[in-house]
Amino acid sequence: EFLAAPSSSSTIPNAEYIEVFNRSDKFIDLNSWALSDAAGSSAAFGTFILRPDSLLILTETDNGSLFTSYGDVLEVNNFPSLNNGGDSIILTNASATIIHEVAYTSSSSGVSTELINPNGPDYSENNYGNSTEPDGGTPGEQNSIFDDTPDTTPPSINSISVISATELDVTFDEPLDETTVEATGNYSIEGGITINTAILDETNNELVHLTVSMLPSGETQTLTVKGVEDLSGNAVINATIDFEYIETEIAVANDVVINEFLASPSSSSTIPNAEYVEVFNRSDKFIDLNGWTLSDAASSSAAFGTFILRPDSFLILTETDNGSLFTSYGDVLEVNNFPSLNNGGDSIILRNCSSTIIHETAYTSSSSGISTELINPNGPDYSANNYGTSTGPDGGTPGEQNAIFDDTPDTTPPSINSISVISATELEVTFDETLEETSAETAANYTVDGGITVNTAARDESDNALVHLTVGTLPSGEIRTLTVNGVEDLSGNAVINATIDFEYIETEIAVANDVVINEFLASPSSSSTIPNAEYVEVFNRSDKFIDLNGWTLSDAASSSAAFGTFILRPDSFLILTETDNGSLFTSYGDVLEVNNFPSLNNGGDSIILTNASATVIHETAYTSSSSDISTELINPNGPNYSANNYGTSTDPDGGTPGEQNSIFDDTPDTTPPSINSINVVSATDLDVTFDEMLEETSAETAANYTVDGGITVSAAVRDESDNALVHLTVGTLPSGEIRTLTVNGVED
Repeated sequence: EFLAAPSSSSTIPNAEYIEVFNRSDKFIDLNSWALSDAAGSSAAFGTFILRPDSLLILTETDNGSLFTSYGDVLEVNNFPSLNNGGDSIILTNASATIIHEVAYTSSSSGVSTELINPNGPDYSENNYGNSTEPDGGTPGEQNSIFDDTPDTTPPSINSISVISATELDVTFDEPLDETTVEATGNYSIEGGITINTAILDETNNELVHLTVSMLPSGETQTLTVKGVEDLSGNAVINATIDFEYIETEIAVANDVVINEFLASPSSSSTIPNAEYVEVFNRSDKFIDLNGWTLSDAASSSAAFGTFILRPDSFLILTETDNGSLFTSYGDVLEVNNFPSLNNGGDSIILRNCSSTIIHETAYTSSSSGISTELINPNGPDYSANNYGTSTGPDGGTPGEQNAIFDDTPDTTPPSINSISVISATELEVTFDETLEETSAETAANYTVDGGITVNTAARDESDNALVHLTVGTLPSGEIRTLTVNGVEDLSGNAVINATIDFEYIETEIAVANDVVINEFLASPSSSSTIPNAEYVEVFNRSDKFIDLNGWTLSDAASSSAAFGTFILRPDSFLILTETDNGSLFTSYGDVLEVNNFPSLNNGGDSIILTNASATVIHETAYTSSSSDISTELINPNGPNYSANNYGTSTDPDGGTPGEQNSIFDDTPDTTPPSINSINVVSATDLDVTFDEMLEETSAETAANYTVDGGITVSAAVRDESDNALVHLTVGTLPSGEIRTLTVNGVED
């Protein structure tokens, strides 16, 4: 008996003690015996004759008086301190030979641990238990749980552990007889597996180490035990236990795939309201996931613990504390720092313990309460193209075959989704599915008409449905056709003469009047056929392709936000209007919605078109506008782009957005300018107004102006803002005399 956790609440003394019992018929002198625990030994005992069938209480020096009323007591110097949570107790004689030892794993406060049957033959921990004595123990007398009923129950198998392909550890429920334990004939395994050796463990005589012939991986085997005896001679009779040896293998890419995931859980679904990722082992390997991780685009989980993922099996991964939600669905592994999957799109990446990517996928959206499932886990395509929304009535199928599972072989060749012109020598071609690398990178599988050579083809590293082509220099503004032949998908289906048209456009810098304000509606009305919204139509009168990115439209009061990218082709129109009004004009032609579109005043305003460098490309002004009727440019080829070249639309709809103006007239101007008026500003200053814009050089040649009566014209300057107005400086004019100005050679 021993008390490792004494307490003042018990009746027995509040001090550690060990009671020994002489179960022999000998008188034994304990002189120089010692008592030890796992940490150290007591001092040697003094002389004490322990009589047959008698008890002795051992305790620390100075504690003996606490136990004298219970029987014989021996105070022991350096009595070992017994750990409450478990320890060993060892009794050795004067020659340091172990007479008895026992180990325990726990103790109850204020309650001693007692030997059940002091006559054995088992003296292990199995033969001990908590005292049932109301006082907490029975120091100096027969134990409260004493029971010397003979053991007639054979040992049974507690467990079996597979150590390797040739090693098994079998644990029984009580100490075993060494001779029968180590007889290999007492063990058998079905399927022709031989037992080579059986060895009783040196420290744990309930444990047997077996070596066997090579076990096959992944097969359930049965171990049968008969004839193995306990210490009382009770023999096992055909006890059996099943076990399985699993030889794990290294996973390669796509051995394990992301089979299903729920990014947007909802309480309205039957499946658990928690994010999960289900993986599927599509290989024939047993794969240990120890050290694997799950990541999204932002973060990675902690490394997984050991989990053997069997061939053709599913595993549900979810955040720590969510595992219990999924146990009814199948195998679950709680993952610390499970990545939060974004509802609007994310990446999911599964890596092994070496950080090698085993599988990854990306998605751009998710449905609330509905999982995303892999269609064909057998591939060969494991991209986002092979996923879809679950059609399972519960919202998903964690732990079982997907609702949209379909392993029908792919017999459809890839098709071209789109082509992007990157530069005069670079094209990007996007297909509708993942491509086989060799055929995708064979330049001869691509041709461009018009003698354009295809120099190289490279499949994109991250998007295997995208191919980068380098080609001979493409001419600007010409439609070309790319033909693809022989490019295969992952199932070996080849494209046969698929075509797509494209055009390379080389943009140029616009100069003044390359793009002109061709039409505008300042006073819209619901009574006209054209849309009831302000608009400005611009026209590219040049032979250039012009990128309007960064351009702005202004009136006299404010400027719009910068335009986005729009390539304005030669001889083409573009309708500019406020954001949200674009849909009103789509039937009329190209439209660009402009944020902060300037509000055009009905009674007159300026309209200014500037490029990305804030250079004015064209501007015009108007002094009035007609309700429901647009103002149109008469001759977009100029050379006059002032208000004189504009007029009210005559189209019955009220305007001509997106098409040639109703008042268009490109008849060459053969009429010279005429003088509208003259204003005497001072005795030396005259302002002369003509009926149209003037050419600057001739307008500013003073010799083209004469005043009779010997008055000289010393300077002529065309007005900066009104190019139909010329400022003259002259000799001093006499007051009250009529004079005549003659103009000759001034050109429009």
